[in-house]
Amino acid sequence: MKKKRYFAAFVVLFVLLLLFLVMNVCIGSVNIPFSEIPKILQGIGTDETYTEIVTQVRAPRAFAAVILGAKECYFGAEIIF
Repeated sequence: MKKKRYFAAFVVLFVLLLLFLVMNVCIGSVNIPFSEIPKILQGIGTDETYTEIVTQVRAPRAFAAVILGAKECYFGAEIIF
């Protein structure tokens, strides 16, 4: 029973992580439509400005935040246990 609850919590948190990651890339001083994000990441973006913003600024910053957050979580758990 406990394993199912942990698995459900993990799935919910992972979905929230993906949602916030996409929101981090879409929302800013220049709002980029969600429909443009997959095109830009595939390299077929239609707007040069959006492509530059996502590939040069927002995506690297968002991925770095995810990696650094996971690192801090790992080391925090290591200290506790």
